[in-house]
Order: sequence, then C-alpha cells, then structure tokens
Amino acid sequence: MDSALIDLMFAAAAPSEGQATPQGFELTMCILPIAFFGIFYALIIRPQNQQRKEHEKLVSELKSGDRVVAAGMVGTIITVKDDSVTLRTGESKIEVVRTSVERVITDGEGPASLDLNKK
Repeated sequence: MDSALIDLMFAAAAPSEGQATPQGFELTMCILPIAFFGIFYALIIRPQNQQRKEHEKLVSELKSGDRVVAAGMVGTIITVKDDSVTLRTGESKIEVVRTSVERVITDGEGPASLDLNKK
C-alpha cells in the first residue's frame, strides 16, 4: 500500500529536464486558481455583500412606530438614536443596538408569520 502511494507521488511530480511538459499544462495551472476564486466569489462573497447592504439599508430606514423583530423580540420602535433604538415590547421598554434589528414587520403579517427562520 505504501509503495503504491509513493509511486503515485513520483508519477505526479514535475517532469525532469529531459522530459517535455504536456502542452497546455502551464496554462491550466494558471487558470485553475482564477476559476476557483471566481466560483468562490460568485457563491459566497457576492451574496454576503448583497445581504449586508440590504441590512444596512433596513437599519438606516428605521423610524418611530415601526414594528420590528430585534434580537428575537417583537416590539414597536419608540425612539431612534444614532446607535440604538428603544422598543416597547409588552409592558416593558428595551434599548437595543440598531444593528440587532433583523426585519420590519409589515401590516399584513400576522403572529403566525413571525417565524424567524424565514427572511
């Protein structure tokens, strides 16, 4: 088993001086990292950036009277400050950081639609 692995590693090693490299091998080795980065960008980085921009827009448009879900609590915004908002939830008032607001609840949404797992 070990000798087969060693033979495979020697076979995959770079060719010696006397041997020619397969045509297009260098080009393929240059294109592969670029292709991997492109796929990584399209599947991970770009969607995260879009989601971050949407959340920043949501947080910047908060106003008094909005019903929101913030840090898992449902409440109505009483006051909006630079870095925080004050929520009235039930009988109490709570001050939370603005960025903890997950979404704004529209008028058409009922209690059954407050599932935090869907966005």
